[in-house]
Amino acid sequence: MVRALYVLILSAASLQCGIVHAQKVAYGGLYVSGGSTSQNATNTAAKVTGFTASQPADGGDRSIVANVSADTISLLSGGVYLIQFDVTAELGTADVQIYYTLRNGATAITGARCKLEGEATGVPTNTSMSILFKPTAAATLSVYHESETGTVAVTPTDMHLTVIRIQ
Repeated sequence: MVRALYVLILSAASLQCGIVHAQKVAYGGLYVSGGSTSQNATNTAAKVTGFTASQPADGGDRSIVANVSADTISLLSGGVYLIQFDVTAELGTADVQIYYTLRNGATAITGARCKLEGEATGVPTNTSMSILFKPTAAATLSVYHESETGTVAVTPTDMHLTVIRIQ
């Protein structure tokens, strides 16, 4: 009898921990799949546009809002967020590098940068980044890109920006 009661208490404690954790989780994202729309990257950073769909916010606190028409993800409160970005794209110029950065409004997020290296024209290439971001207040995230030299046509065939609130 005592053994069964002990298991019941342990199970209830585990269930309670699961509920508390689920209340803090939220996610949202923007993506394009099978894309064919080109955007020029120049040697001046410009906002990446062309996300075609969003993954709606979900979870207990709904603190993440993906806005496909603005190509942004809003974080409605401070916290700890895992941000993941990946892109597979074809470049209109061979032997060029495109740098992607994440921004909060107009400010680049320190350490949130990756490089896409185009070896040949029209051949898909991929890059990605993941970073923990800890804003103390609301934030608006977007992706910017720039070419190392000149103007380059960039056609993302698959691109994802995903944010997960972890605390």
